Amino acid sequence: MLKTAFPDVPLIPGYRHIDCIFGKHAAIDVFYPVIQKYLDAHGRSLTGST
Repeated sequence: MLKTAFPDVPLIPGYRHIDCIFGKHAAIDVFYPVIQKYLDAHGRSLTGST
């Protein structure tokens, strides 16, 4: 259902609900590879470069 309503939202294996924020390895598994991609697409970066 989520993928149908929001096809661009990635589903991350092993993560559910707020695990993507508070999960043990969320920074490595979620923030940099997934969120960085979206920030880069809009001219922003977590690392300070654009």
